[in-house]
Amino acid sequence: MATRAFAKHFEAAIGCDPGESMIQVATEHGGETANGKSIRWVICTAEEIEKLTEVEPGSVDLVIVAFAVGITFL
Repeated sequence: MATRAFAKHFEAAIGCDPGESMIQVATEHGGETANGKSIRWVICTAEEIEKLTEVEPGSVDLVIVAFAVGITFL
């Protein structure tokens, strides 16, 4: 959960994932920003991130894109 790792360095943080189950797990684990605010977890794709109405143009300091890859060895 990349958002949680970086959130402690910023005043506000939003974690996004297209998977409802991933957001549910992230919400259960929680996380806080530098000023103690909870991370906001949102179900959305990277392409939809500009639709987040509370994020004003020019107000973002960092965008992180991370993904996990599962590998099965036979």
